[in-house]
Amino acid sequence: MNELFQLLKKGNKPALWASIINATIALIKGIAYFITGNVAMFAETMHSIGDMANQFFVFIGSALSKKAPTDRFPNGFARLVNLVLLGAVIIVGILAYETIKEGIHHILHPPEAGSWIWLNLTVLGLAAILESFVLFKAMKEVVADIGQEGVKGWGGNKGQHG
Repeated sequence: MNELFQLLKKGNKPALWASIINATIALIKGIAYFITGNVAMFAETMHSIGDMANQFFVFIGSALSKKAPTDRFPNGFARLVNLVLLGAVIIVGILAYETIKEGIHHILHPPEAGSWIWLNLTVLGLAAILESFVLFKAMKEVVADIGQEGVKGWGGNKGQHG
C-alpha cells in the first residue's frame, strides 16, 4: 500500500487538479439541473463527469506507469496508461448513453418552460472560470517541464525573436 501512495505522489498533478475541479463543476451543474430541469444542463453535467473521469484516469495511469520494472514485467509499466484509459472510454460511453436517453425523454415529454436562464448562465460562467484555473495550472506545469527558455510569453526569451 505504501508503494501505491509513493507512485500516486509521482502522478500528473495538473490531471489531478483538473479532475477535482471538474468534479466540483459536475456537482454545481448537477444541482442546477435538478433545480431547473434543463436537459442541456443535464448534458453539461454528464460532460463534466466524463472530463473528470478522463483526467482522473490520466492521473492514475501516469502514476502507475512510473512503477519500476520487475522480473515479471522487465520492460516496465509505461504502457499501463493505455489500459487505465480504457476505463475512461467505458465511462464516457455510459455517460453518452445516459445523455441520449435523457434527451429522447425530454423530446417525447417536454418539460414546462422555466425562467432559470440566469442560473444556467451563472453556472456556465463559474465553470468557465474554474476551467481557466485548471488551464493556468496546466500551463505552469508545462512551462516547468520544458523550461522557461522554451516558452515565449512566460518570462523566457526576453528581447529575443525567432
